[in-house]
Amino acid sequence: AVQGVIETEKSFIAAPSHSQSRRLAKIAMAKGNPRFRIAGLRLSPAGLPAYGEPTVALNLPSFGINTTFAIMRGTLAMSGNALT
Repeated sequence: AVQGVIETEKSFIAAPSHSQSRRLAKIAMAKGNPRFRIAGLRLSPAGLPAYGEPTVALNLPSFGINTTFAIMRGTLAMSGNALT
């Protein structure tokens, strides 16, 4: 509601029903308009199981964030004792 109408061109012609098309559109819209974007996140070695996963759940109470994130790209690099 804050951003207004966001126009996209997605085709869900292969969906067998109207309700499935709506669900797919809702998922595509949520991925295209995330509530939060984080860049340059560094993790301790305890975050290694998240490497290679399509989504991760982050709980950062000091920032008021407790949600699931889609990972767009990432590298596995050691910088001191942190993973990037």
